[in-house]
Amino acid sequence: MKTEMQLNRMILNLMIKIDTEFPELSKYIFEMQVKDTDTGNKSITNKNLHDYIELLGNLLKKYASTHVSIKKRHT
Repeated sequence: MKTEMQLNRMILNLMIKIDTEFPELSKYIFEMQVKDTDTGNKSITNKNLHDYIELLGNLLKKYASTHVSIKKRHT
């Protein structure tokens, strides 16, 4: 299992990719916050971070399948 630091780095890399290639999606990232567990515990777990990575990855994959990256638009 990945460490919290590795998971946070993966999240940051996904956010940078979204911001660089599809900046129009950036406004939605802030609405998609990491959710805490249903137990009422307010701490963020590695599972929460992993779920957030999956959510961001799916958003990017679905959006990229129907839109052209800003990098490709300017080449």
